[in-house]
Amino acid sequence: MRPERVRGMLRFRDGNRAHGNTSKRRSCQKPPDRIFETGCGKARDLTSKTVYDYVKLRDAAALKINEMVCEKLARVVGIVINAFAPDRIILGGGVMNAGTAIIDTTWKYVTRYSLPGSRDHCKLVRARCGQNAGVIGAAQLVFEGPIGNKNV
Repeated sequence: MRPERVRGMLRFRDGNRAHGNTSKRRSCQKPPDRIFETGCGKARDLTSKTVYDYVKLRDAAALKINEMVCEKLARVVGIVINAFAPDRIILGGGVMNAGTAIIDTTWKYVTRYSLPGSRDHCKLVRARCGQNAGVIGAAQLVFEGPIGNKNV
């Protein structure tokens, strides 16, 4: 195969690249991330279930997505902790089926966005009601009123 020069690297006709010492014809392509082998052509086609299935497999791209999402969630959690100093923040919904991946990664970033005195007694926990937490909470609000006030 005869290489072509492309901006500081060699590109071989089979698509492989070589950097640095080109006489060795060393391929420096990184292995593809498994999450992109799922048939999802575009990022918008990925679902949280797909991402967290691959997080469990320690896929590099899925782990990066998890880090980015949890960092953004931690900003909001940090604001809530600073404003209200709650004892616990409950995370719910279908995405929480991912297990501890979301809670552990989010807490790692919460320490950046919250004050130590406020977060020392706060915990991030998974909702016990799973995917139905919102519906159950709304029903309880209808029947019992806000904060358990049965006279509403």
